[in-house]
Amino acid sequence: MVEARKKTRSRVSAGGRQQRPLGQRFGMSIDLLTGLSLALAATSFLLGGASRENEGLLAVVELSALPLLCVAGGRLYLSGQWRNHIAALLLMGAVLLLPLIQLIPLPYGVWTALPQREALAGALEAAGAGRPWAPLSLTPEFTLAVFLGLLPPAAMFLAALQLTPRAQRGIVGVYIALAAVSVLIGLFQAFGDLSGALYPYKTTNYGSPVGLFANRNHLATLLLATLPLAGLFLAETGSGQTDRSKLVIAGAALFTLIALVGLIAIESRAGILLAGPALIALLLVARKTGRRRGSNGRWHLVAGGALAMASVVVVFAIEPILKRFGAPPEVGRADAWQTIAQAAGAYMPFGGGFGAFDTVYRSVEPLSRVAPNYFNHAHNDYLELWLEGGLLGLLLLLAALVWLGVETVRTWRNREGSALSLAVTASIALVLLHSAVDYPLRTQTMAVLFAFCCGVIANGRVLSPERRRSRRRRPPEGSGIDRENVEA
Repeated sequence: MVEARKKTRSRVSAGGRQQRPLGQRFGMSIDLLTGLSLALAATSFLLGGASRENEGLLAVVELSALPLLCVAGGRLYLSGQWRNHIAALLLMGAVLLLPLIQLIPLPYGVWTALPQREALAGALEAAGAGRPWAPLSLTPEFTLAVFLGLLPPAAMFLAALQLTPRAQRGIVGVYIALAAVSVLIGLFQAFGDLSGALYPYKTTNYGSPVGLFANRNHLATLLLATLPLAGLFLAETGSGQTDRSKLVIAGAALFTLIALVGLIAIESRAGILLAGPALIALLLVARKTGRRRGSNGRWHLVAGGALAMASVVVVFAIEPILKRFGAPPEVGRADAWQTIAQAAGAYMPFGGGFGAFDTVYRSVEPLSRVAPNYFNHAHNDYLELWLEGGLLGLLLLLAALVWLGVETVRTWRNREGSALSLAVTASIALVLLHSAVDYPLRTQTMAVLFAFCCGVIANGRVLSPERRRSRRRRPPEGSGIDRENVEA
């Protein structure tokens, strides 16, 4: 008892005011794990917006992930929490292991017996290179780069498994703020940047809003993923009409408007089509948050405001929307998908190796479709995974989708689950849908965000019983106990 009083007195300054750690003054406790997670989120966002031609920047992101990977992995093992996430950790381990398997050197007689290796073997013999050992991957240097690129999302996933709900909300807030900044940069790019100085990457969509990405479609994916997350902050009214809650609500509403305007300005057809589901997810998350915070009646104001903003944006943007959907689709994309599927079947069951898409596609692309614009990716991540990963890649994809499906159903059926868990399931679904016509997860920005969302829903499985006990111990109104700290 004496020791406890000493600790209490040590936190009170000479003026009688209780002193809190700096991080708590801003709404969350900044411990080492949280700080490293925030640093990786910011670094991957600022430097990881391109899928190629940025090896130096990607190396910085990968190096910045190593401290978090060590800290998060060490804490998970030492605390014994890994036992609560065996399925998720096995899945993550398989994702990391598959590229390494493709790098194992194989005897000449083994790798030459693999499908579609005859031409390579003949070229080596013609060059007098002898009978060397070689890995399964046709482009081992790119496969190694793919493995290294998996380290940042793996680090964020391990961290998200252990972050407190308050820390998770803090990271979500950082992502929303960075997404808003990226849209604003994109608007300057589209309407004011005539020299290209605001574009962060050399190979990009000049004249279009790309923000901190190289591809405008990836900015659209980011906005789709963060819209449901904004719903967490649109129902802050339950904590009382304080200046902080009003500021949070205003910021979330402003971001919603910015995101909707950004999706129209980007002119991504998939982005425009998925904006409706993203907005519905935002409202569902806001309703869930409002119920938990006792502000269910005010949720109707949130819904009405969001729908009003969407209506205004659509009315003013109906002409460019119709023009965009009236334009012919990208030349050859559907035909290219057919060619890619045929090549993937030819390379079954082992695939061509991660990172080998460009090499393989150039070897099978019909001469009639050769043009100045070429496919560096399939614009369909599922087809590209099939081509590069073969049967094991498809099985791993199926296992991941089953795991995500089970976790999503559990999250939406759990009445005691957090609104954040609902929000990230919607974000994951929107990214997966957009991946059917693009390749957003090939960027570090989206890969790290996606891994964070996956870690949050896995974390929610463990936190749900604790939340139920916390709700039973909820302090009465006016007791002076921080209710947000209990229900975060």
